[in-house]
Amino acid sequence: MRIMVYNIAYGTGCPGAEFKRVFTSHRYLRSGRRQIDRIAEYVREHQVDLLGLVETDLGSFRTGGRSQVDYLAKKLGMKAASAVKYSIDSLANRVPIIRHQANALLSGTAGIARTHYMTAGFKRMALEVEFAEFSVVLVHLALSRQVRQQQLDDLAKLLADRKRLIVGGDFNTFAGEKEIARFKRRLHLYNPNVAKEPTYPAWQPFKQLDYLLFSENMVVTDFQVGELQASDHLPILADFELID
Repeated sequence: MRIMVYNIAYGTGCPGAEFKRVFTSHRYLRSGRRQIDRIAEYVREHQVDLLGLVETDLGSFRTGGRSQVDYLAKKLGMKAASAVKYSIDSLANRVPIIRHQANALLSGTAGIARTHYMTAGFKRMALEVEFAEFSVVLVHLALSRQVRQQQLDDLAKLLADRKRLIVGGDFNTFAGEKEIARFKRRLHLYNPNVAKEPTYPAWQPFKQLDYLLFSENMVVTDFQVGELQASDHLPILADFELID
């Protein structure tokens, strides 16, 4: 089975250079379907079974009221589970664009979706989708290292009883993988990106911010950082098998 996780930056594309972010900042107010179509084509070409999306838009005025998740799910013939990244009582849920900003998991067969809310940070939601033999959890962790550590502690407690688990997303580990060492130990997870290939920024990557972490009773037979530049992040892909 193949899983891909990708921070798609709300379909706003890849600026191509740090200084270009400023000159192309208008793209965050309006994004069409070009990048979403590129992502769909890439997913089909790579025969992805599970697609985790970080920074996707559920239908704000940025996308003309159209959900990027629904569009991709229909285009790919997949089932979708999604949730806004902020806690239910957050003021962010009242702000026009922000209240549509979400994470999502697309799959060939539907699972049982749950939302978990961490105790710290602006982006607090973790999306879990439980399938028959394993669960997938998607996260987008805080920019503050101190808050990230609290969020990881929360997640370790929430997910402690899972038998087979994949945790993926944008962890914002600006200080490197050492930030998640304790989290991995507590949940018996490992990172198949043994070469520590960077995922950000897409045009000249030098930081590993995006992860797919697997339970030790799951075998990853192939891992790669994808080449698609439809965002300021690069996608990550892994083929995995279950151990009886």
